[in-house]
Amino acid sequence: RVNIKRIYSNMVVVCCEEEETIHKIEGLKDGALNNLSSKVERWSEKIQVDNKMVWLACQGIPLHVWNCMMFQNIAQKYGEFLGVDIDTRCFKSFVRGNVHVLTKC
Repeated sequence: RVNIKRIYSNMVVVCCEEEETIHKIEGLKDGALNNLSSKVERWSEKIQVDNKMVWLACQGIPLHVWNCMMFQNIAQKYGEFLGVDIDTRCFKSFVRGNVHVLTKC
């Protein structure tokens, strides 16, 4: 049995008791876990997490500047702009815009 637990939005821990299954998971090529992780690496206390993905909830944005460029400018103050959620992109509400950012830990 394999248990997958998210520890950051861009990192998961795969827990498994069977050594054979662990070796199979370790043998996966980088990117094989698709959207879960970009690489597979055995856990070690030496693993450093340099970046994490976060969501910024932006409120009070004036309607006349509610656009992708404004959200990119906000994101760049905190890290690398990754995008906005579907509700923000499709103007579902102007109360809050959600911006996805890659930031340093």
